[in-house]
Amino acid sequence: MSRVIPPAVALLLLVPAASAVPLVPFSDTDDFARRATEVVVADCLDPDPDPGPRFGVSAVAVDVVRVLKGDRKTGRAKLATTGQPMEKGRRYLMTSFGGSALGTTFVANAQLAVVEVPPGFDLKTLDGKTVPEQMQLVFDTRREQVRVQLIRLGQEKAALEKAVRQPAALAPPEVKFAGVTRRDGDDVLAFDVVNPNAAPIPYTGYTPDSFSPRLAEGRIYPLHRVEFRKGGEWKEKKLGWCGTGVGPVSVAKGQNARFDVPVPEAGDWDAVRIGVSWSPGARAHEVAWSRPITAAELRKGD
Repeated sequence: MSRVIPPAVALLLLVPAASAVPLVPFSDTDDFARRATEVVVADCLDPDPDPGPRFGVSAVAVDVVRVLKGDRKTGRAKLATTGQPMEKGRRYLMTSFGGSALGTTFVANAQLAVVEVPPGFDLKTLDGKTVPEQMQLVFDTRREQVRVQLIRLGQEKAALEKAVRQPAALAPPEVKFAGVTRRDGDDVLAFDVVNPNAAPIPYTGYTPDSFSPRLAEGRIYPLHRVEFRKGGEWKEKKLGWCGTGVGPVSVAKGQNARFDVPVPEAGDWDAVRIGVSWSPGARAHEVAWSRPITAAELRKGD
């Protein structure tokens, strides 16, 4: 019986074997330097000399300019990393903990195994120092460089935030009383929500397909509010709403959308108004109110 080798496995067979490539966590500089098999300072000549698939290990062409630990000679070399970003023309402190991959015994396989050496760093300052001291000096210099870069990036980000174009402010919708009408055998107050903006205006309500049958085109079902005027003061009538079917809804630009409200029972109020909750911006909500509709006005419609 013949066996079919999956393409991914076949591709792996074409890649030079990588053996003993442990990922070493950083604890402290002394331990890092002690456990390292090689520590070099190298200039990046080509961060991708061998284009092709990556399987956790990448080759990089460098010019080793100083050897802090190990028997490697200075000069051109091909080293391996575990994907740390490197750029041509920049200098790096590189550390290996043994193993082999892609034809080299130098594998930068740890946190801080590839650390950029800031421009202007004088390698002569490493003279006369132990390996841990040399590495610590590079780490300290790079950390200061990163600190300054983060400050500058923060300042740039703050300035760029000011350049963000804010969407044009939305004008509130108009809630227009369209009169008393009969619907499904009952008298209702009809209202039109008019969007005066050149963009959709979000409101709080039910989606058209949350009803069966689906809401007709041009009709909406907002979670409206009702207030009655009693003795010159507006008092809200609490309404209970079901959360099922409430979703992101809006009235399209220039559109009129109609909804109905049951005719309120007669009482000790002289006017009623209906409000629609809408959103002028992210997470903000306001209420657009209809004009007051007097009890006398409704009685005339009887």
